[in-house]
Amino acid sequence: MGRDENMLSSLPLGTKAAIGSTYNYAAPLYLDLRAAYQAGDLKKAEALQQKAIDMIRLLGKYGGIATGKAFMKLVDMDCGLFRLPVSNMTPEAFEAFKQEVAALDFESFRSK
Repeated sequence: MGRDENMLSSLPLGTKAAIGSTYNYAAPLYLDLRAAYQAGDLKKAEALQQKAIDMIRLLGKYGGIATGKAFMKLVDMDCGLFRLPVSNMTPEAFEAFKQEVAALDFESFRSK
């Protein structure tokens, strides 16, 4: 399984493993999603999948791949800047990004 925003829909098919870039900084979210599914709590699993989707939408909103590094910075792992042609997030955009991430309650499911 490789689409983070579709993890829940893959579980009934017997998916045993997943590879995703957002797992680097939000692993607890996906572990909780999988546990909720396995416990039969589909409402919780669906809510967690929606939280993942909301988080993933920020990737596109703030510049795609460069946003992944911004998320990593929020989990205390500064991965530095991209080289051209990838555009890095401006300091102003990073501040706006941090506010949107906080609104998702990122602290409750971020990787530690």
